[in-house]
Amino acid sequence: MSFFRSSKIIFFIVSAFLISQISKAQVNYENDLVVKCSVPVYGVTGKDVSGDGRNDGEIKISGIINATHYEILKDNRNFDFEMASPLDSGQTRVTISGLGNPDANTIYNIRLYNKGEDCYTDQSIHLSHINYTRQLEYTELQVIQGVDNPSPQIGDIVTFTTVLQNTSNQAATNVQVSQFYSQSLEIIYFYADIGTYSPITSSWDVGNVKVGTNPKLVIRARVSKNGLSYLTSFISKANGENLKYGQTISTQDSSLPTAQTSCVTVPIEIKKDEVYKVTLQDYRGLTWYYKDAAGNFSEINEFTNPAIAEINPDSSLSIKQSGEFTYTKQTATCTYNACCPIIVQGCKGPPIIVDSVYCNTNVDSYNIQVHLVNDNWSLVERVFYALSNLNYPILSNFLRKLNVLPLTSSAGFVTSLGGGSYLIENVPSFMPNVTLVSTDINGDCRNVKIINAPNCEVGILPQPQLVSTLEFFSPGQMMPNLKVENPQPKVKTYWYADELGEKRIGKGSSFRPSESGTYYVAFVDKRNDRSSQLVKAEVRDIVSEQRGQFVNVQVCDCKNPSMLPGTVDQVVTVARIFPNPVQDNLHVEFEMPSLSKTADIMVFNMSGRLVSVYALEGKTGELNADISSWDDGLYIMTMVVDGQKKLTQRFVKR
Repeated sequence: MSFFRSSKIIFFIVSAFLISQISKAQVNYENDLVVKCSVPVYGVTGKDVSGDGRNDGEIKISGIINATHYEILKDNRNFDFEMASPLDSGQTRVTISGLGNPDANTIYNIRLYNKGEDCYTDQSIHLSHINYTRQLEYTELQVIQGVDNPSPQIGDIVTFTTVLQNTSNQAATNVQVSQFYSQSLEIIYFYADIGTYSPITSSWDVGNVKVGTNPKLVIRARVSKNGLSYLTSFISKANGENLKYGQTISTQDSSLPTAQTSCVTVPIEIKKDEVYKVTLQDYRGLTWYYKDAAGNFSEINEFTNPAIAEINPDSSLSIKQSGEFTYTKQTATCTYNACCPIIVQGCKGPPIIVDSVYCNTNVDSYNIQVHLVNDNWSLVERVFYALSNLNYPILSNFLRKLNVLPLTSSAGFVTSLGGGSYLIENVPSFMPNVTLVSTDINGDCRNVKIINAPNCEVGILPQPQLVSTLEFFSPGQMMPNLKVENPQPKVKTYWYADELGEKRIGKGSSFRPSESGTYYVAFVDKRNDRSSQLVKAEVRDIVSEQRGQFVNVQVCDCKNPSMLPGTVDQVVTVARIFPNPVQDNLHVEFEMPSLSKTADIMVFNMSGRLVSVYALEGKTGELNADISSWDDGLYIMTMVVDGQKKLTQRFVKR
């Protein structure tokens, strides 16, 4: 912080009476006396010791203007003008040399005075503690890992390669690497070129890692399940230390990776109306993304189509359609990304809509007319009968005739009417129901519709059509409302808890169930209680949905080049510099990497002259600088972290 205190401005306001009295006392005075402080201006630089045992550290004060005394203090001691050292007249430079290696990173506070204790300017500088003894024993041991095929199929064999690298001038001793991996990986082969690997404990006893050597471990595993599979390797022993996952080695820089995670993704298949729930236990506040049409990951939020995916209150994700999904997790100043996307694939055939069911007059049978939604080129692939009594001898004959159906020609009992419409004729009335199966043109995606036999003696009622046949709810929220969108005259609408239509639980065009489950709705004739076909509806509890493979997975620290929000790299950020332009007080809020040791803010004028320097304390905080005495103009503020320039900002003083 830089500021100054001007001496008190003294005004002598003297009345005529006092003038006469002072004149009598023959006291001399100056009219309208004003004393103004000219604050000192200077720059500060520092130099750390150059070697072990050397006392050649320095602090230099240069470009001194308007100063008569100076003080240099450390350890937050208070300034005292009486203890300040005087400057010679015209002296512009002070060098404090012979400084030893401090016990820790130390901030030196500098104050220059102009004639008195009330007129001064403060600056500060860092001198770092250099641990030369530790540097001689410094190790640079890190883990490098990769996988040959990140997108296998079930049954494929993937190869994980783990390499230890020591780039220091000191050997690492008693090194062990431990692993943990998904249950969906079955290890079938391993090889270590140095040391021994135990598949029972999943540990690799490497021994000593000499400088320049790169021990290698190869793991081959068979992928047995859909979803995400991962293998994590971390250094569990080194240089006499026992290490947990995520713990760094004390004899080396914590920025070196001592753990690596590699993953493979087998697409997860979901069937019609299924929901795939992805849960990362012990993690909250996740941001989820899905790959959009442009190939980038777009954030999933309240504006995302709920038919794609929805984020639950516990930060889990319910995926409702195929695609690629991933996440980020903000931790302190870092953003961690998922190593591999979660790939969900699934399809369904065109929905079958029943247009009419009517009885034949000349044969004891009925006809069904249907159309397939959104797919004029689809076909009814097969028609077969679902019987509770398999003693009917005619069953096999019907299956043989109706098993395979061409697209546009008439075959057996099914006729294509064109435009995705079909007529199923002469279905025997004694059959309790019939099942239709539709497929797309490729035969990959199918859909099923069960149609109950009508009562041909009394006629047929239309069947209810629901706004949605599948609804979701989360605990603590209101249950969804099931609605019929085609109410009919002269009929009543009833809701049932069973597919036989015997347990009636509701009445009316809308029904709000009390719990999740499967429900049925039908129209009932008011005159004779004839019932229409039952229509199925389902309410699912998101909590009880299918659990994904991505459970108990350690969030890994790796980069995804297609992830729009950024990488995991920690960067220096300045949230705000205000006000800008500034008149008197400059306020800076700063944030530094968690691994940084020293940081300073330096201010230069447009001529390149260092105007002021401020040593920062802590990883986050704020700096308030009094710059009221500075000349008007443009200034450059630079943040230097561990000796490297990280950020530059401009501001205007006026």
